[in-house]
Amino acid sequence: MNPSADNSWERLVSAARRRRDTGPTAPAAEAPPPGFAARLAARWTELRQNETFRLWCRWSLIAALAGLIIAAIVAFLPAPLPPDAHPLSVPAVETPALSPR
Repeated sequence: MNPSADNSWERLVSAARRRRDTGPTAPAAEAPPPGFAARLAARWTELRQNETFRLWCRWSLIAALAGLIIAAIVAFLPAPLPPDAHPLSVPAVETPALSPR
């Protein structure tokens, strides 16, 4: 049995194949200049040998961890409540009354 030329499925498949073959292509990423990786590695080793940079990294890590620990402690501390207050009570809000004209 020969498929007819006006078969909608065949037209759809052929259109998809044409689209795949002539579809838009992604722009090629620009390549870094020659020697970029070597310069980057040399810069990193220079920074690692810099004592000021190492101290700054160490102290910033310590400060971040201390902040995290303090935030966790504050988050888990219970809120101070008056002795007669229920922990889930909603504060009273006064609403204005609407008077008819």
